Amino acid sequence: MKLSYYKSKVTDFYRVILKDPCRKNILIMSGEFLWFLLTNRSIARNYFLKYFYRKGFNNYSHYILPLKAQFRSWDMNDEIYCSIFWNKYLFEKFFSQFNLKLAKNLAYYVNSLFFVNGRVNQINTPEHFLDFIRTMTVEGSSKGTLFI
Repeated sequence: MKLSYYKSKVTDFYRVILKDPCRKNILIMSGEFLWFLLTNRSIARNYFLKYFYRKGFNNYSHYILPLKAQFRSWDMNDEIYCSIFWNKYLFEKFFSQFNLKLAKNLAYYVNSLFFVNGRVNQINTPEHFLDFIRTMTVEGSSKGTLFI
């Protein structure tokens, strides 16, 4: 890798972490990081990414995936599964085949096309989008559903 890459990483480290007013003492931070590097590498890898260097942070294990779940999540990034996860309709259909309970979708969208109960709405302006949201919240409240 180029020297400029490492230089940008060092300046980011200085700009973001060392100037953070909520960070721990530098000696404590470096000691914790080295300890995790020796004992638990997954915490060490995420020490700076997940803000473990901040004051008052003690429950590291709550924010780290177990290794088995990490491998499963990598397997799910396969191209075969990605289209299912990106398209909410396909996601719902796929999991309903295996009788897994999911929240019922009122609508789903692909780019600017919104699909509601077999109807297709194309949203082109912010005003049209707001009207669509208002309609969906009224329909959802009458059916006893939650609109997120």
